[in-house]
Amino acid sequence: MLATISAWTVIYTYETVLPIVLSQSHGLSPSDWGRVYALGPALVILFQLRIARWIVGFSPTFCLAAGTILMGAAFLTLMIQATLGAVLVLTLAFIVGNMIWGPASEQAALRLAPEGHQGAYLGVMSSSIWLGSALVPGLGLPLREHFGDTGLWIAVLSIALLSAASYLLTNRMAHTPGSYRKVTPPFGKGVGR
Repeated sequence: MLATISAWTVIYTYETVLPIVLSQSHGLSPSDWGRVYALGPALVILFQLRIARWIVGFSPTFCLAAGTILMGAAFLTLMIQATLGAVLVLTLAFIVGNMIWGPASEQAALRLAPEGHQGAYLGVMSSSIWLGSALVPGLGLPLREHFGDTGLWIAVLSIALLSAASYLLTNRMAHTPGSYRKVTPPFGKGVGR
């Protein structure tokens, strides 16, 4: 769950904190951000299926780790240059990372879930979306006030790296003999029978 919460924290940084930073620190107008933001869904519509075909030979764990790292590293472009072109590069890298990560995250939850508990695992994964969305404004904006934009972007990359490492560790533990413990359904076996 740490891996997924961390990944969603990176995603919500793009959704909530990035527009504030671009407006306050770099003078990007809300309408310019709106046009850049609209590029994301357009890229998904045009390229999600192609990217899914390109990554079909890679393990879901690799896709999870690579996708989160790419999403987090995308923010570093603003440390190099903060122009509209840099924001477009950030958006492109972030969206590609998200298209790599997204399908693999659902697949991983289903793969790790014990038989008959896939719905519960997907539910827990979905709750991590809300935790990630709560962490970003509550921690990201104060972090920015204290350490500046550069500190914020380094923190976002660090969270992405934590997510990637957590995905890799979870996969390793799941494939170690004897690492699975028997999972009991929350209300006992055979409820309602």
